[in-house]
Amino acid sequence: MKYTFIIIYQDVTEEFGITVDQHFIASLIQVLSGKKSKFPGWCYMSKVNMGKVIGRSSSTVNTIINKLEDKQLAKRKSVRSKLIQPTEKWLKMLDSVKKNERKQSLKIGDNSNTHKKRNKDGLSSTKNEGDTDNTSVVTQSFIELYKTHIGIEPIINYSDTQKIKSTLKYLTVEQLIDYLESRADNGNIPLNDALNLSFALSSGALNKWRDEMGIG
Repeated sequence: MKYTFIIIYQDVTEEFGITVDQHFIASLIQVLSGKKSKFPGWCYMSKVNMGKVIGRSSSTVNTIINKLEDKQLAKRKSVRSKLIQPTEKWLKMLDSVKKNERKQSLKIGDNSNTHKKRNKDGLSSTKNEGDTDNTSVVTQSFIELYKTHIGIEPIINYSDTQKIKSTLKYLTVEQLIDYLESRADNGNIPLNDALNLSFALSSGALNKWRDEMGIG
């Protein structure tokens, strides 16, 4: 089964007072209730399959959905129906967050030449300002890289974004993107492993690349 990527927004979890799992399920419902759904406007994925996506039981997923309904972020078509859709409250919040993210990404893009100059000057271990925005830039770049090489969109969870954010404490945006691209082009690493963020962002893999590139 093909899934799209899911990005967890801290602003959303804080605004609605929801957990990462609840955010993920709400986003999954939103994605799967689109025009390509068998029932347009409604998500019909079973709780069992939702549970497989996030590594939870179907009963846990049912509890999550109940919480989302209590907070008016999702609604079932009927009490016993498995069809469910996001509410306007959820959609408006996500739209607002994404618009703000795009504005911030544009600002970061204006400063990309600064990162390039730093690399040429040899300042290789530089902390990035605006960690959340830079994490988003790297995430979007990785998504495009993954789609180019694998042919589908990856699922990116909260743990992945936290790993990207942590890595940006000692690599610049440019360096991290270059690193991920180098893994994709490395014929010695199976592609699925090369573009597996858990493997790619492990301390062993990162330190090996930094040593090869002479990055302190």
